[in-house]
Amino acid sequence: MLKIPFDASRSADQNFRVLIPERMVISLRLVWNTRASAWFITISSERGEIGAFRIVERWPILFSHKAISPIDGDIIAIPLSDGKGKPLSQYDALGESWGLFWLSPEDVANWKVANGMG
Repeated sequence: MLKIPFDASRSADQNFRVLIPERMVISLRLVWNTRASAWFITISSERGEIGAFRIVERWPILFSHKAISPIDGDIIAIPLSDGKGKPLSQYDALGESWGLFWLSPEDVANWKVANGMG
């Protein structure tokens, strides 16, 4: 698991690249949707692009799209504290109370077992 650095105070529409050591470089676009009160993510690599998906709590974003995913592994939002932070529906919660993490294929398999899907 690798924490993806994100700071909502920069902009409501951000593009950045993340190096996954010894695996790949991924490009992410995160956009805040005021009407939905949620962040949406588009993920791309040299193998293609997929998105825009709503970032939800504790659920791998590409879980249902593995066959067309442009990256190895997945991305998930998990709390940075034990329920003491802001809800993910607040603009500045992502990066402050919630962290965005890349999960390796092994981490995804462990997540599936821990959640009764593996």
